[in-house]
Amino acid sequence: MERVERKQKKKVGMKVEPKQSILKNEILKTLTFSLIASVTVLSMNFYFSEFSNSTTIRDVGLIFGILVGIIPLTIHQLKEIQRKDSIDRNLPVFLLALLSSVQSGANLIKAIEQAGDRNLGALTPELKNQREFLMT
Repeated sequence: MERVERKQKKKVGMKVEPKQSILKNEILKTLTFSLIASVTVLSMNFYFSEFSNSTTIRDVGLIFGILVGIIPLTIHQLKEIQRKDSIDRNLPVFLLALLSSVQSGANLIKAIEQAGDRNLGALTPELKNQREFLMT
């Protein structure tokens, strides 16, 4: 059997985007803030508990320092879960809009563009990014 060589298709108009900086990572920013705040609260706690003979102040400060470290990360995770839930809630509406546009005669790309103009919660920015990607 002969081996057939295939020509490589050149992607015209595709831009190679650089990697996003590590400083723009939201979870890393939240983690850094939590760590700095927690260490600050804990160090202040141990410094001020030296003036008191009570271990209760040290224990309460320790608990507060741990909470200061955990709460921002929890809030970040909660926002991400709410965003994903919003996408899940609006996905059937998007698919129905896409279906009706395609059934009315629009091609798929035009249907995605039209559906991106609707208010679909957290799905709208994703559709606008997709539309910009399809335009290039």
